[in-house]
Amino acid sequence: MTATTKSFSEWQSYAQTLDPVHVSWLKQAKTSKTKFAVADIVGAEIPHDRFLTAVLLFSKKIKVISPEQNIGLLLPSSAGGAITTMAILALGKTIVNLNFTAGKKALQSAVEQAKIKHIYSSSKFFDKMYEKGVDLASFFPGVEVLFLEDIKEEISGLSKIGCLLSAKLMPVGMIRKLFFKEVAPNDTAAILFSSGSEGEPKGVELTHSNIAANAKQAAIAMEAVSTDVVMSTLPTFHAFGFAVTTLMPLTEGVPIVCHPDPTDVATIASGVEKYHGTILVGTPTFLRLYSINKKVSAKSLQTLRLIFAGAEKLRAEVRNAFEKKFNKEICEGYGTTETS
Repeated sequence: MTATTKSFSEWQSYAQTLDPVHVSWLKQAKTSKTKFAVADIVGAEIPHDRFLTAVLLFSKKIKVISPEQNIGLLLPSSAGGAITTMAILALGKTIVNLNFTAGKKALQSAVEQAKIKHIYSSSKFFDKMYEKGVDLASFFPGVEVLFLEDIKEEISGLSKIGCLLSAKLMPVGMIRKLFFKEVAPNDTAAILFSSGSEGEPKGVELTHSNIAANAKQAAIAMEAVSTDVVMSTLPTFHAFGFAVTTLMPLTEGVPIVCHPDPTDVATIASGVEKYHGTILVGTPTFLRLYSINKKVSAKSLQTLRLIFAGAEKLRAEVRNAFEKKFNKEICEGYGTTETS
């Protein structure tokens, strides 16, 4: 056996021992000392106990509304998206992150292939997309679309108090027994679809072992620690945003700062300053915008210790322009999600 073969074999065995990401997150949520779990740049900071409370509340609602296995999620990077992601995974259901940039035909194909009956989204997000000329409401005539804002309004004060007490007082084992469904490492946790640019969108089924391994590998590669702050701006319909800027920090107890538009670099840069962001991840196309936007100063990104590019080739001119303006190097990442 060669050293490389042995390395692959050992990692494959190790990956099978990892907790599912929602269990790893729960353990961190109960012990983390960081100021917050998730924040929206233009919204509020959510401490760990409130984030856990929200996951428990939404998982109870989703369990009643959606008895089927595959659950659609149509959201940009946001605190609400992170909460709903964990709620769906905690129920042992399969999350299907839908690509809202793919177009009507591709979205309808993905929904049909995954046999989705319910899609969870946000009325605010639908309104924003409508302003851009995309009428998402007309895309899914045979599917029920539920807005997180409406579900939140339906939750009673008594339920909120009960779940908050559970989040604060119950140990991990009891929360898992009462609220979580046990899953096997090889159960499908998520389905990610291609954009459909080469015909029908292709769905990749990722197991709990897959995404746990990806999250752990990203954490190791980035040497992520609790004092880091990850700028979470990539959409979760792509493996990069799903595994690296959402699941990885949540499972490692690293705070994330969300923003729904990765091209709004001026706002993201202000978030880096405000929250002392340390890790920024993006495609080269998005990272190029920081170099050419005059509203983004060299000072605004000074707290970053790591900038990672992925999902497309990092051209030399993008790398050089970024380093010239910010005196920071862009690292190029690569990963094949479905192989862990």
